[in-house]
Amino acid sequence: AAPGVQFVVVNAVGVQEAQNLSLIRGYPERQAFIAGYITVLAAPDWRSMGLLPADEPYATMIQEAFLNGAYYLCGRCSPVYSPIVPFPQWTAMPSGTDTPTWQSLADQMLLNIIYAAYVTPEAASPELLRYLGDKGLVLVGGVSPPEEIRPRWAATVQQDMMNPFMTIWPDL
Repeated sequence: AAPGVQFVVVNAVGVQEAQNLSLIRGYPERQAFIAGYITVLAAPDWRSMGLLPADEPYATMIQEAFLNGAYYLCGRCSPVYSPIVPFPQWTAMPSGTDTPTWQSLADQMLLNIIYAAYVTPEAASPELLRYLGDKGLVLVGGVSPPEEIRPRWAATVQQDMMNPFMTIWPDL
């Protein structure tokens, strides 16, 4: 509608190309892959879990990427000790799910003896991160942790959107 104006869209889904549009696309599936890899790497006997989104445009891709990242490291991720269940464990819920629901789902998976967890930004809340940290889990997340959780924090997995923006800025 405004061909003389240059637009930048960050992390857009389904945006049509235009001469005056620059797109900086996020790849949440890549973040999930790395998080799956790190989470099983940090967990003895592969005993890890993921709290993943269910309603994002790429929810299925994120879920598959998390599992593929884990399997890339450990193959089938079969534990040696009981309980013998497939790892990583995971669950997916819509964004906006309250913290007590996430805690309840985590508690169900913790019955299988979990040592590490990936918490996506959609699931992360300071209360949930504190709760999981208090359970003794090594945490990987898509957001920066609260200060009191840092001793339990293994990695923050985020995509840098600022460098691509700064690269295209002179052309804008």
